[in-house]
Amino acid sequence: MSMIMSRNAVKTRLGELAVGGGLVERETLSSSLLVARKATIPLGRVLLMSGAINDRELSSALAVQQLVREGSLAVEAGHKVLQEVRLRKIDINQALTLTGVQKNTYVGPHDIGEFVIAAGIATRDSVQAAARLCVEYDCLIGRALVAQTVLSPSLLFTCLELRMMVDGGSIDTEKALRLLEFVHFRKIALKRACQTLGHQSKNEGERPRLLELIMAAGLISESDAAFALEIALTRGEKVGQVILDAGLVTERVLTTALQLQHLVAERAIWREHASQLLSHSQSLDVPLKDIVFECQRISRVIDLLIEAAVPPDVDYTLSLSPSGQQPGFVDRVLMLAKRIDESVMLDAQAYLQMVESGESSFDEAARLLRAHYLESRATKNVA
Repeated sequence: MSMIMSRNAVKTRLGELAVGGGLVERETLSSSLLVARKATIPLGRVLLMSGAINDRELSSALAVQQLVREGSLAVEAGHKVLQEVRLRKIDINQALTLTGVQKNTYVGPHDIGEFVIAAGIATRDSVQAAARLCVEYDCLIGRALVAQTVLSPSLLFTCLELRMMVDGGSIDTEKALRLLEFVHFRKIALKRACQTLGHQSKNEGERPRLLELIMAAGLISESDAAFALEIALTRGEKVGQVILDAGLVTERVLTTALQLQHLVAERAIWREHASQLLSHSQSLDVPLKDIVFECQRISRVIDLLIEAAVPPDVDYTLSLSPSGQQPGFVDRVLMLAKRIDESVMLDAQAYLQMVESGESSFDEAARLLRAHYLESRATKNVA
């Protein structure tokens, strides 16, 4: 998976933070960078192996890097925190307190490691071990926690969803931690946890999130979705661009998913059916507009069948969506087409063509279709 650098990447590079925080000299950084590039290993690992910094200092530098990238800590404040870490030989939390940074700025959903510690899902030792893995393999903390089986990809995705909810102002940190505890310890989905605790998501009934839609269509794995979301949130990038740059989806899949988001927002289709259309578009290798056009035609075929009362044993009534939305023509096709025998559908299409060509009126075509159906059924019964 490619790593997308943010616009202020220079300021938040590990080496620059380490120099600014007094952990290493500029000359040491320069020589270590040469070694890292030549050996193709992360800078943090080189600094650790050479003895320039210790585990505590490296973990602190990585934590400060994460906070600065997220906007929770200014670069200059990060330098002061690291100076205290080295001078007083203390850990990151003690240094944050000494420098006047409120602890809850650090212990919250902005940092996945501290978030899962606060929720009682992981120990500080396991998170620190994951932080060392981040240095060795140049990855983000969430991916490292998954690699060490501290988190599952599904739970990481939930953590990141909750982070977005907090950042968006729809929930506070304490509520987010409570929801995460419910999801983890009761082994239930976030949506059900929200229902249990009486939290109504602002996104409910509106357009599905991009990754949810693509995952539901089976076009991206849960692991890849979680890792891409972490990169997007940490680096301030759009998640669609991240998965596209990483080669996880094609441009066509991304474009189709965005179009479907719009259709759901316009209430032209239920969000529950959007993933089906995305899957159909990909498997049939046709643009979404062609599928929508075909759905419009099939919807007219269904109108003709209803008028002809064919087949008589099919229930053409439709319920509302789980969010109370009336079905659109695409929803109608997805729900009703599978109730109708394929041969009946083909017959109805032939009679609809007569209407479209001007050979027959709609009412006359319905009458002919019903007569044809009854005759065909009588012939089958005789046989």
